[in-house]
Amino acid sequence: MKRLLLLTVSLVFFVGCPYYNTFYNAKQSFKKAEALRKETLARGSTANDQADRLYDEAIENAARVLRDYPTSDLVDDALLLIGDAFYGKRDYVRAARKYEEILENYPDSRFVPYCAFAAGRASLAAGDSAQAETALLDFIEQYPKAEWVPEGRLALGTLYLAEQKYEQAIDQYTRLLAAFPHDRRRHEARLHIAEATLALKQYDQAFTLFTQAASSIKDRRLTFRAHFMAGECLRAQGRFDQALQAFRQLLKRSQYQEYTPKLLLAIAACQTALGHADTAIVHYQTITAKFAPARQNEAEVAQALYEMGQIYERQGDLDKAEQMYSEAKTRNPKGFWVGEQAATKSTDIHQLKRYQTDLESALNTLQGASREDTTRSTQATPGDSTRHAGTSSDSTKAPGRKQRDKVIKARFQLAETFLFRFNLADSALAQYRHAEQDAPDRETAARAAYAAAWVMEQTVKDTTASRAAYRTIMAQYADTPYGLIAARALALTPADSAGPSDAELFRNAERWLFTENNPDSALVYYRQVVERFSAGAYAARALYAVGWIAETLQASPDSALAIYRHLTKAYPKTEQTRMAQLKLKAIEELTVRTNAARDSASGRAVSHDTTKSVAADSTRHTDPPKEPKRPDEAVQSQQAASQPTPQTPGPAVSPAVSDSAATIRQSGNQQKKEKGKPDH
Repeated sequence: MKRLLLLTVSLVFFVGCPYYNTFYNAKQSFKKAEALRKETLARGSTANDQADRLYDEAIENAARVLRDYPTSDLVDDALLLIGDAFYGKRDYVRAARKYEEILENYPDSRFVPYCAFAAGRASLAAGDSAQAETALLDFIEQYPKAEWVPEGRLALGTLYLAEQKYEQAIDQYTRLLAAFPHDRRRHEARLHIAEATLALKQYDQAFTLFTQAASSIKDRRLTFRAHFMAGECLRAQGRFDQALQAFRQLLKRSQYQEYTPKLLLAIAACQTALGHADTAIVHYQTITAKFAPARQNEAEVAQALYEMGQIYERQGDLDKAEQMYSEAKTRNPKGFWVGEQAATKSTDIHQLKRYQTDLESALNTLQGASREDTTRSTQATPGDSTRHAGTSSDSTKAPGRKQRDKVIKARFQLAETFLFRFNLADSALAQYRHAEQDAPDRETAARAAYAAAWVMEQTVKDTTASRAAYRTIMAQYADTPYGLIAARALALTPADSAGPSDAELFRNAERWLFTENNPDSALVYYRQVVERFSAGAYAARALYAVGWIAETLQASPDSALAIYRHLTKAYPKTEQTRMAQLKLKAIEELTVRTNAARDSASGRAVSHDTTKSVAADSTRHTDPPKEPKRPDEAVQSQQAASQPTPQTPGPAVSPAVSDSAATIRQSGNQQKKEKGKPDH
């Protein structure tokens, strides 16, 4: 009788409350979906189509409650369930919106503390770290005793770890341990503290923390992680033999069998670091052969293929390397870093092969078109003064010039690819040296020689060889811009310079200014005279020329005044000082008259621009260019109007253009020669 009465009451309740029945169905679907999701996560995966369908059923039923019964007492329950279902489906943006909807529209709901936490957690999962940080900090401040505070601290620590704010991450984990010493997340917090300490490169302390965590944690997944990261501490310190032993010990433990691919990757990395590339390849091949069919190991398989590509690339077997990269790209799961890296590597190898083909084709064409010219080019020694004796106009008409230019272009492209894409400095140096030998003119030869010297200095880090190379450039190519750039790279003084004399530098400056109509290049040489030979016979003349260019060609009277004043102090008994004093007097008188005229205008606009040059033949000032990113771009920018050439490697700005003349180094190419050139 009691059982019949209970059944009758239940039927009346469900028939009388259809919205509750709908919400009950939503909750059942959600519980089943959550169980499937946790089971999937335990297997090391995240996607589960069946769980997603159940989440959709839960969302649909909860939405019916909102639509059909908007005034019921289950509205906030339904909103919360929808938010949690979206979170389970990894639709974090919509999940955050539902939590925020409860916070805004139902401030008295019992779910407010949880929603405050869940909104921050969802924002963090969605990648909105700024919003997540604000929301989580507000939640902890408003509800310091809420049951979700430990998880909130853990989430904040994860956020700071991802942003490499390691001290802040450690602070959050430490606060969690201090306030909740028995919380189930305490072991994970300790593990994260160790990881942050490792990121701070405090290796010994991190190793101790990982070892302690491994001995105290009961969770098998976290225990393995602690042991593995202890091995990573050893590897980060360069203790590869000890790291190798640690990873092998983990590999022997049957409880960690599911982590075999991860351990094999670490073991292979240690073997590579120890110089045992062949043994490393065997481990990588074991991963690709044994675990390729398993979908959950796609990341490890892709990484193994990529690492094999790296080894083959270093060994110079580009065909095998390209094959490994291509396979890694196709095996790569969506969003995994290997895919992008492997695609880039495949493109680089393809480009390198194309340049090699271009070079071979250009060499064959050159040999067929001009055997005599090719023989002379390949047999000439670098720096032979007779090798490039022809004028620029003559060389462009010589047999095979176009083919020779193609050879040079291909060699420079190959060298840059070897250097910047594959870090093969020796291969790059070989191409630059061949380019110097094959160069059709002295300036191209100097450019190749300078590139080789730069590689020895910046990449190989061979100071002795690079300085010797720079001195050779100064001696053999002094009449090119690279001769001066080499001198600046050495920062030579007159006492130790084996480069051009002050007379030679001054003649080069005069040629650039009057014959080539390029004051920018002239400035470089004039300033080198002043800096290297300040007590020489040409120093005053060079300094006066710098001031004259600033005043007359650059319309920069302030710079000119400063230079002329310096000239009068440094070289008081020279003809150049006498001329500078006349100019200073004229400029100062004009300044006085200009100021008087402006004052008398009683606030009216002055009819002339006092920033213009006092010289009657001054020209328009142009904005300074951006700093060059490669060692020869300073020279190339000055010669852009003549003939474009391939770029020379090197991110460093050439010191040849780092002085105060840099602000006016491009405008000279656009200016005609003026009347009243400096009398020096």
